[in-house]
Amino acid sequence: MALSTPSKPYRAPAVARAFQVLRLLANSNAPLGVSEIARAIHASKGSVHGILQALAAEGAVEESGRARFGVGPLLRELGRERGSERTPVALSRSYLEGIARETGQTAVFGVPEGDRLRIAAVVEGEGPFRVGAAPGRRIPLLAGATGKVWLAWATTPWPDPLPHYTGRTVTDRAALEREVSEVRRAGVAYDRGEYLQGVAAAAAPVRGRGDRLVGVLYAVGFLDRLGDEVLRDLGEHVGTAARSLSVELS
Repeated sequence: MALSTPSKPYRAPAVARAFQVLRLLANSNAPLGVSEIARAIHASKGSVHGILQALAAEGAVEESGRARFGVGPLLRELGRERGSERTPVALSRSYLEGIARETGQTAVFGVPEGDRLRIAAVVEGEGPFRVGAAPGRRIPLLAGATGKVWLAWATTPWPDPLPHYTGRTVTDRAALEREVSEVRRAGVAYDRGEYLQGVAAAAAPVRGRGDRLVGVLYAVGFLDRLGDEVLRDLGEHVGTAARSLSVELS
């Protein structure tokens, strides 16, 4: 009987280089520059720059300033999910899918990190007109509806002055305090073009043990296509999903 010859393994140099970069960054105690990475893996700076840009687009690496790179949110999240399938991000996915399926709009789960909100999970609706969102991207923590949720449950002082994004942004402190008070009562915040011109959103808090705010569940769509009634309906979907997710996490 003839012995079969082992098939020759498929090799993709660009993929191998990408994994070299990822291993290097994962084992480094500080962000690395393009030149440092290029020397370490014996590659040209142009090649390393291209690999870093491709990995950054997927959230696998991120620039930390001054053209230095470290491990990105995608790998951090994968590491957390591997350790536990009951992380807020892992559990949020089914709720995001439900919101997107029922409303046709883009559903997002964001995680507060410092003064930013990191987009940790996204499910886009199947409607013909929908707003896109990129996992790994960071938006201002106080942006629109998500910012109102944060202010409603934050334990830190409010900024002074309040941030301003569009002509619709609420910057009057008394008016915003009244709106945030309503957010605490109803459990849902709304944004009618206050962060991005022409974009509406509904957001709700996701709370874990000890009633701690662990994330914000929200959905976005185009303001002129939603209208107030549809936006309110979107808020009901988001609020219900956020409360259910909070129960799972508590």
